[in-house]
Amino acid sequence: MRKILFLSQYFPPDITAAAFRVSETAKIINDKKNWKVEILTAEPHRTKEENANNKKFGYPVIRAPIRKLSEGVTLNYLLHYVSFMLSSILWGIIKTKSKYDYLITSSPPLFIGISGWILSKIKRAKFILDIRDIWPDSAVSTERISKGGFLYKVGKKMEFFLYKKADLITCVSTPMKEYIEEHAENNVTVLYNGFFTELGEKSGEKTKENETYTITYLGNFGHAQEISTVIKTAEKIDNKNIKFLLIGEGVKRKELEKEVTQKKINNVEFKDPLPKEKTFKYMLSSSALLINLKDSKTFEKTIPSKVFDYMYANKPILFGIKGEGKKILSSISGNIFFEPSNPESLREAVNKLIENYTFYKKNAIDNRKLLFEKYTREAMVDKLLKTISKL
Repeated sequence: MRKILFLSQYFPPDITAAAFRVSETAKIINDKKNWKVEILTAEPHRTKEENANNKKFGYPVIRAPIRKLSEGVTLNYLLHYVSFMLSSILWGIIKTKSKYDYLITSSPPLFIGISGWILSKIKRAKFILDIRDIWPDSAVSTERISKGGFLYKVGKKMEFFLYKKADLITCVSTPMKEYIEEHAENNVTVLYNGFFTELGEKSGEKTKENETYTITYLGNFGHAQEISTVIKTAEKIDNKNIKFLLIGEGVKRKELEKEVTQKKINNVEFKDPLPKEKTFKYMLSSSALLINLKDSKTFEKTIPSKVFDYMYANKPILFGIKGEGKKILSSISGNIFFEPSNPESLREAVNKLIENYTFYKKNAIDNRKLLFEKYTREAMVDKLLKTISKL
């Protein structure tokens, strides 16, 4: 029996891509013969749900304290991250088993990598570093820290230190792999976020589109997503049959809602975040789905996880992303690219969609076909287990 300890700051009921990546991966592994999983994570801190039912997962979930995040200055973010780095080390020592075969640490935040490295030594486990985003460069792109500043320099040293200490590094895209390989001494492999097919089977798919054209965004309202682009686009669209549905939560949401109210923009609607399996109802009943990332060389190295969830819905996807994510979505003629964070480019993409909607709707059905051929979560887990078994 091989045992894995997953270390992640994010885990359900928190509604984040990182939480889904870890929980879905853990379930698939734990259901396999001769593999057992445990989770070391933080108390829920990215959702309104206060209580977590740890017993429902089918494997042990240990939750360590974390300082609640207060928006504002960079110091608040640092205290938030460092608090879990320290508590996860302590909880890992006193509340988990004495030995594991593998310790998989999901980053960012990068501080958790230090926890994983220390615990891997204590637990005598192979240290596997799972990178979902390049930090501290992503923090620079969202203007949380300045490039060349003290925090950036410390972050880069920590980043390269962890790359060298890991027995294996996994990441979410080919460009990210190429970047990490420039600084890592050990193996680097790509594990796309992919799609968990079990959730698709639960979606039901008995939905129908609205009479209006509903363009839906689901996800985080953060600095990286620049959803203000959508608001500016909506303001310029006169077609009363076009509506933007924005579902999620994040640091920019209140600001965005205030802007919509003040400008009396009537074609934008906000909804609170939902458990992942419930979001499919909205995806399947939408006319099209929308994704945007801030135009940044750092973000070109990643692929937002919602790319794969959107592909399952078989709807036209309006995408303002570059890098490998753009390459994947551009291969399907039912999807439309627009320049990231460019309201005028998005407006042109929306008009293009509406003018030729039958064409894009028909060709969008190839999204799911490609998804199931190359990008399922189950396939990524099989690749992970095959790779770590050779360590």
